[in-house]
Amino acid sequence: MACVLIIDDEPEILSLFAEALSEAGHTVHAAGNGVEGLTLAKTVRPHVVIVDVFMPEMDGIETILNLRKVTTNAKVIAISGGGMSHNFKFLETSSEMGADVMLRKPILPDALVISVQACLEGK
Repeated sequence: MACVLIIDDEPEILSLFAEALSEAGHTVHAAGNGVEGLTLAKTVRPHVVIVDVFMPEMDGIETILNLRKVTTNAKVIAISGGGMSHNFKFLETSSEMGADVMLRKPILPDALVISVQACLEGK
């Protein structure tokens, strides 16, 4: 299948999504923030990157911009629960900055697996 990188500061989300994607046959790498995620992206060369928009150290928008410099062919899925303000305009912004797909949390693991598969199929 594919190499998928998940970047999210919530350990429960990382674990849930990693398990679902692994069970679907993907090789999964996880990072707790954008800085770690960019470092991993340079080494593992993911096919799909799932990025939380609201994270400490480097937010998702900045992470996406930097990902586009190091993994130009990877599909990027931006996810967000809206942060403290529940502002979903950041998902629109993530699209403008290079995300291919935007998903609003909460996201069911099966729905994420379907979104990853759609990215891989070019849909």
